[in-house]
Amino acid sequence: MAIEPTSPRRSHAFSKASFIAIAPSIVATSAFAYDDFDAGMQRFSGEQPGFLYSRFANPTVLTFEAKMAALEGGEAAGFA
Repeated sequence: MAIEPTSPRRSHAFSKASFIAIAPSIVATSAFAYDDFDAGMQRFSGEQPGFLYSRFANPTVLTFEAKMAALEGGEAAGFA
């Protein structure tokens, strides 16, 4: 029995590259994974870019800020 692509059991298997969404994805997580301990340390120390914790930065919020800045004709937007 094949699992249909819309099946909840398969929803995690789709990457962003496998479809074109009309609206941006909502990232509903508070913490982000790292490849290993050293990668996490580099990210927390600021040596490597990336997300740490949703209260600091979140892909959904950054997308919203960029769209608001574009609508207002600004370079950046910031929300707390």
